[in-house]
Amino acid sequence: MGLAKHYRFQVFNETGETLTTSDLRIIRKKLSNGQYSFESALAEVLSTGGDSVSNNGYGNGTAQNNDSDGYLGLDGEFEGNVGSGTPSGVVSLIYQVSPDGTNWPDNGEGWVVAVLEFSATGTLTTAASL
Repeated sequence: MGLAKHYRFQVFNETGETLTTSDLRIIRKKLSNGQYSFESALAEVLSTGGDSVSNNGYGNGTAQNNDSDGYLGLDGEFEGNVGSGTPSGVVSLIYQVSPDGTNWPDNGEGWVVAVLEFSATGTLTTAASL
């Protein structure tokens, strides 16, 4: 599966506590002269920043328009933080596709591409690739 023309990432929090922050930083890749060509810098495509995500809640990243760039895939780092309470569960990173950049799937619909499994407060990081 390559990157769609219009895509975004969504987080789903099932830790039992509030997700304080979550971020996804990526480097996209495409074919150029028969070889992979990578972006020169990380792009942050999902950041809940100061907006926390409650338990059983969703947070959406910025919609991406891949029309002119033609990126085929990405490698990235998915990070989440639960700063208080007694978390026990997962935060899922979901890749979503839109036909027009306006109409998006319902919450939770898409492909899970990374999971953070919390058993205590703190920050977790994992790789994500498409």
